[in-house]
Amino acid sequence: MQFAFPPLTPMVRKILMALGIAFVVQTAMQVMGLVELVWWLALSPPGLKHFALWQFLSYGLLHGSIASPQMGNLWHLGMNCLGLYFFGGDVERALGSKGFLRFFIACVLGGGLLYGVVGLLVGSTVPVIGASGGVLGVVLAFAILFPKRQLIMFPIPIPIRAWVLAAVYLVLNLYGALVDRGGGVAYLAHLGGMGAAYLYLQMIRGGGGSRGGGPKSWFRKRRSFDVHNGGRRGPWDVH
Repeated sequence: MQFAFPPLTPMVRKILMALGIAFVVQTAMQVMGLVELVWWLALSPPGLKHFALWQFLSYGLLHGSIASPQMGNLWHLGMNCLGLYFFGGDVERALGSKGFLRFFIACVLGGGLLYGVVGLLVGSTVPVIGASGGVLGVVLAFAILFPKRQLIMFPIPIPIRAWVLAAVYLVLNLYGALVDRGGGVAYLAHLGGMGAAYLYLQMIRGGGGSRGGGPKSWFRKRRSFDVHNGGRRGPWDVH
């Protein structure tokens, strides 16, 4: 067993920076009393009736309570950033940096679509914020690509396989969506992000079956970065 911090890959670094900058801007807006602008960026089912389509992406940049800047905001942001850091690097190696960005955006969109559509159907007016749908999509992708990877989730000192962790997250969010619908956690956005991750991987590997050969054989074809001479951009250009 080896304990080590995963490397910070190029696109994961950029997404973490984007989330950090967005959090600073969000907090500044709330301190200045511009809470209405923050609501304008959150994903609100009633707002979708007015074709506020930007909310399907902008909600993923916001974290914590949109009512007031508190330490809870940092906890929400920190948990998402940790999840993206620990699981995103290996997924980026498999998809490539640009491919990982497309994948992450697809997961955020998937989470927003499921939450927004169900919200419209049931008449919900509760807005949702946070990149958790995208992060849980990354966790599912990690489990598909590395199903037997052993993980230790603090504070439980028992190693579990990656596919077990993803299954636990899936069951907990299914249970939360069915039972604890008013608990303040956007379970539907989480499920939408995981569903989008699965569909995205199925799509890019040819739909599975006789064409794709399964996630493991597909991953072996893209097991590392492609490194090229960077020319004017620097000594190396990593994709």
